[in-house]
Parts: sequence; C-alpha cells; structure tokens
Amino acid sequence: VGGFKEGGEMTNDLWSFSAKDMKWEKLHDANVKGAPPGRDAQGLTVDEETGAVYLFGGLKGIQPMEAFNDLWKWEPKTKKWTEIKAKADDEWPCVRYFQSFTAIGGGKALLYGGNTSDVAPKGTEAHYFHELDLKTGAWKKLSHPSELRCYQDALWHPTLKRLIVLNGGYSAANDEVFAYDPANDAW
Repeated sequence: VGGFKEGGEMTNDLWSFSAKDMKWEKLHDANVKGAPPGRDAQGLTVDEETGAVYLFGGLKGIQPMEAFNDLWKWEPKTKKWTEIKAKADDEWPCVRYFQSFTAIGGGKALLYGGNTSDVAPKGTEAHYFHELDLKTGAWKKLSHPSELRCYQDALWHPTLKRLIVLNGGYSAANDEVFAYDPANDAW
C-alpha cells in the first residue's frame, strides 16, 4: 500500500502479488474513500490467521519531515479499511517510519525501531518496542535492546518463536543479528 510517485506525491493504492501466478493485482486505486492517507516507509504486516492486513505509521511527507502513528486494518473479505483508534489506557507508539512491523501468530504483532519526527533530536530512532493485540487493537510497551534501530529487517521465526532482527539497522556497527523472546519479554 502506498509509496512515493514521481515528483514526491504520496499514494495510497493497494496491490497484491500472487507468487503462484507471478502477477500483480490492483485491489484499489489511490484516493479511495475510507482508505488511509497516502504515505511511504510504513510498517505493514498480515495476520495469517485472518488474512487481515495491518498498516502502522509511515512518512506523511519529506518537506517538512513528518510521520504518522495511525493504525489501519484492511479486511480481504470486505475489501475495506478500518482505522483502529487508541483506547484510553493504551501505550500507543509514537510517530515513526522505516520500522519493522511483524505478525507473530496468536493474534499478536511486534513493532520494532524506526525513525521518528516527534522525538528530539529530529530523525532519531524510535525509542520504544511495542506489541499489538490484533484482536483488540491494544498496544503495550515491551522491553527493548539498549539501542533500537531503523532501516533494519526483522522477521518472525515460527519454530524458534523469536523475532529475529537482521543487519543491525542504520546505526553504528551494522553487523549484529539479535532475537527477541516474547514469552519472556527478553532480548
């Protein structure tokens, strides 16, 4: 979903790729009513149990550098977007872009790292690691490593039941690989 078009315009069109047919299918055009605003560098994940697509954050624009901290859910059965709003007791993540957002099964997803435009100094890595309950839309803060990163890759390893963070991200020595254990909230 989304991205930059030539000239820096943000789009919010939605596409699906079939690995079986090796073809792209447009699910909706840009500026469809009820879809999230156009953006780039957002976090996107799929709940394998329901097939729902979840979108968090991303860049609003470059000049000035601003980001979102909104959460959206796209239902494949209805082909509709729904914005999930914060609840009073939520530990909602700050705005961010270039983060990792990964469903881990059991109705949970992890939001890791990224850059933020609302924490001084501007452009520093996001400071908190969060878990999203995909069923309720509630966020909670988790333990985080001593240094969070942006521009990293992260994936859920279903056999090890760990979030594996690869390549260290855009920070000092970019050669680390580390893992998070959600059962023990430990790195």
